[in-house]
Amino acid sequence: MKNYKASFFALFLFLVCGVYTQACEIFQEANQAYFQGDFQTAIDKYEQCEKKSFEVLYNLGNAYFKEAQLGKSIQYYRKAQQLNPEDENLRYNLEFASKQTVDEEDYDNSRSPRKILIMFFLKLMGFCCSRWFFSWAGAK
Repeated sequence: MKNYKASFFALFLFLVCGVYTQACEIFQEANQAYFQGDFQTAIDKYEQCEKKSFEVLYNLGNAYFKEAQLGKSIQYYRKAQQLNPEDENLRYNLEFASKQTVDEEDYDNSRSPRKILIMFFLKLMGFCCSRWFFSWAGAK
């Protein structure tokens, strides 16, 4: 009976270590791709990691940011923040990525051609009306 328990325990350790080693290998491959500048491969590898730890989610956020996919980047930063809300680097990256997004209502279109043309005609009308008013008021 002791042999049976020992064999079962050894098999269990072998399986756990094998899965852990495989997970570490994928994570290391993803890190290597990231540091080589191959961010899409890094994203694919990080996505393959079964355990979505803080490090995996944080690195996914960074990789998506490097790929200029700000929505996905912010999404993964927020998921990582749920696991480690005190991380200073994460808070900085999340704030930085959030500032990079532009909402339509926040977009400053003060220099758009349409707005410039409208402002020109409004000022021209104001000028013409004021000249007409002062010439009319002065005539009386």
